[in-house]
Amino acid sequence: MKRITKVEIENCRAYYNKYHIELPRGENLLIYGENGSGKSSLFKSFHYFFKNSISIQNFSKNLFNQGNDGKIELTFSEIDDQDRRVLNSDVYKFSDTDSNNNVSFIKESSLLNGFLDYTDLLKIYLKSEPNPNLFNLIIRNLLKEFIPVQTGVSSSIGAQYEFLIKNLITDAKTRNSRCHKLGLNKISDFDGNLRVILDSIFDLVNKYLKEFFDLKDISIEYTLKPITFKYPNNYRVSWYLETDLRLKVLKNGQELGDEYKDYLNEARLSSFAVCLYLASLKLFPTQIEYKLIYLDDIFIGLDTSNRIPIINIINKDFNDYQIFISTYDKNFFEVCNHILSKGKQYSQWKSIEIYVGEFQVNDTSTIDVPIVITNNSDLSKARFHLYNNERPDYPASANYFRKYLEKKLTEVFPQEIFRDNNFEIIESYKLSKVFSLCRDFLHNLDVNITEFEELNSYLFILLHPLSHYNTSINTYKRDLKEIDNKIKCLFEDSTKLAFLKDIKYCAFNTTIQVEFYINKYNVWYYEFYIKKPLYFDPSNKKFSKCEVVCTQYYYTKNNVAQPVKKLNKGTSNIRYNSLEISYNEITSVILKQYRFFQKPLCIFNQVRIFDGTNWLNFQFKKKIGARK
Repeated sequence: MKRITKVEIENCRAYYNKYHIELPRGENLLIYGENGSGKSSLFKSFHYFFKNSISIQNFSKNLFNQGNDGKIELTFSEIDDQDRRVLNSDVYKFSDTDSNNNVSFIKESSLLNGFLDYTDLLKIYLKSEPNPNLFNLIIRNLLKEFIPVQTGVSSSIGAQYEFLIKNLITDAKTRNSRCHKLGLNKISDFDGNLRVILDSIFDLVNKYLKEFFDLKDISIEYTLKPITFKYPNNYRVSWYLETDLRLKVLKNGQELGDEYKDYLNEARLSSFAVCLYLASLKLFPTQIEYKLIYLDDIFIGLDTSNRIPIINIINKDFNDYQIFISTYDKNFFEVCNHILSKGKQYSQWKSIEIYVGEFQVNDTSTIDVPIVITNNSDLSKARFHLYNNERPDYPASANYFRKYLEKKLTEVFPQEIFRDNNFEIIESYKLSKVFSLCRDFLHNLDVNITEFEELNSYLFILLHPLSHYNTSINTYKRDLKEIDNKIKCLFEDSTKLAFLKDIKYCAFNTTIQVEFYINKYNVWYYEFYIKKPLYFDPSNKKFSKCEVVCTQYYYTKNNVAQPVKKLNKGTSNIRYNSLEISYNEITSVILKQYRFFQKPLCIFNQVRIFDGTNWLNFQFKKKIGARK
């Protein structure tokens, strides 16, 4: 089966920066989003991704980031039905520059029309008459893309209806126009096709009402007047296709009549509308490679007794669909999590939460951006307590930020720097010490990262989260948001620390050799003992600052090897704070004898390490002492 396994959205609608949602086994997704957080922006981004496969859609960038490119990128994977293992994957994109989602299976999925939001159901609330005409709601919204294959046609209900309007009214000049006559001849076919599909759908709706809503005494039918074309007068603007579709509700077989709203409230009627929509999807042709249902806040106005049956229908009757459900109701979100965590389908669901955060665009402008919490990590918990407008807990947020940094720093930076003078591992919970070691490490590599230094100024908040209880709460919240922004800059939205993964090291007590190549007849060699681990970056050809002590030196003079001069590492006075300094100092000595000697621009290739047999350059393939 085909499933979405990764979502990446960048500079699209409410999403200013880059966001990603992992669904590694093609899970269904339950989304909580507070009002204004970007929940509906995610729904619309998905919807337009699929619509763009059929017809070109305008890509909506974030209002405050118009100068940069944007995209929504979906990874579709083939999932093994048994162990939900990913077999293969392809990435498709919809963007403002180029898109590659114009492929057959995405087109077919778009025709399925698996997107339903609360605005599609609002129309049922707004109809105040006792028994409203629901033709437009049901036919032009809920069933618009449904293809009634059992009638032998290949076009959707919506396409058939639009064909009639186009030929009967839009393109017709007179009653005798050829297209108008063609439209008149097709009305009966459309009427017949519509009745066939409505019969099937309403049968399934009543099954849902009995099995999931436990409404064994209630059934719902429809009355569809014969579809006819009307000519109120000779003016074409008055012509219209008469369509009248109304519900007929029965209780214990007795029709309730036009006043059925006295027995069934709007919440129940809305749940009927959702059932009609789900029934149409269930009866849709099954030869589709990827099926998606995305419901955005459709539970507005529904009470729990009507919400839970719909969740149960989706969870139990749509296993061949990937399902996305979003809601602004936190309590309902928790209820859904509880329901969906039961049984064998538990592993097929994942939940995320979206909150309103802040992003500083420049020195004077701050905008609202989504904060997407995708798991129960310490960082997610920190953001939950910070951005939860209903129940913020800033001390808890600070504490989780501290725990996140303690773990993240020890993961990202080389493990060897987290050792004391006795080379014992420093406990990760000692954040101030860990942070200090990371700063020293960057300093020794001559790397200056502004955000890292700025984060250091907020360290006191993380070390003492409870000290701010009941004191300057707004300032404290602002400081925590700044901490979050620094974390994004360092670990999520940039490559500022990416170079760390390439850092290697030589362990302490290692001896290295430094070569001073004067010419082919005269070469000097110094061997240094390393008192602490020496870190190096092969890509940038840089060594860290590290105290080195000379233990012996030797040279060839006029191609003749001279005696080796040995030094005691404890008393040797040839010691330097870095290899770079050692090279500069020894160069000044060599220049007194060989004025033509030129120091290389980079000394990286002049330094070697002994592997037990040979001296090897630091560009060696064998990773001696490299951090795993």
